[in-house]
Amino acid sequence: AEGRIPDTIWPAAEVAALAADAVLYREGDAPRHWYRLLSGAMRVVRGLPDGRRHVAEFVFPGQLFGNEPGPQRLFAAEAVTAATLLVY
Repeated sequence: AEGRIPDTIWPAAEVAALAADAVLYREGDAPRHWYRLLSGAMRVVRGLPDGRRHVAEFVFPGQLFGNEPGPQRLFAAEAVTAATLLVY
């Protein structure tokens, strides 16, 4: 498709599958990977002091996420639905 980035320029990645409500990574984890969602939906969240969660963003197929700077993740990522993603 015109304007689409060819898959051949992406770095090598592994395919991973998550069940609905599965946690991909947690706040405080070391950011070892970043991700590209292939199918399903993800939510990126942060815990609040009163126990509630703040949803920072929803991730949909084709989007990149998880590329946080620093030694620890500031957010967690959870599957909203069953999801398939590329792990870079």
